[in-house]
Amino acid sequence: MLELPPAVLGPMDDAWFRWVTDVGITGRTRVKAENTVAATRLYGRGARWLLCCAFPHGRKSALLRTFLKDGDPKPGVDRVKEACECIPQSGFQPPPMKFVNISGQGVQHNRPRDYSLFEFANSVIQNEPGTSLDPDTLGLFAAAGIEKGKSFNPDLA
Repeated sequence: MLELPPAVLGPMDDAWFRWVTDVGITGRTRVKAENTVAATRLYGRGARWLLCCAFPHGRKSALLRTFLKDGDPKPGVDRVKEACECIPQSGFQPPPMKFVNISGQGVQHNRPRDYSLFEFANSVIQNEPGTSLDPDTLGLFAAAGIEKGKSFNPDLA
């Protein structure tokens, strides 16, 4: 579960950058709901909400946007760093959350279009359960030499 501060918005994606849900004031946390179509549950905890989404695999990312206070992004960024918390389930201990402040920076959203694309795909396949993709897509990667549990050694000739 992810505890979110008030007044944030943004998407949550899986390890393959597939959209899973929206969070904050534009997402499911804006209203009380249980057992929605995206398997999202909200649990009231004071003035905050806890978001629990069903993911078929481990890594997730949330791009949270805050709002300026008197033209300054720092109060919103500080609020996210202080209030966001990943609450472990069933004895799982998540790694520490990584916060990256991209305010005022250019961001590249395109995937690589060279050999590093295959290295990226191999990294995700090795780090995610075999159920993170459908068998057809996993077969396409296997045809390129990318298979879970096997080293990726392409023949570049």
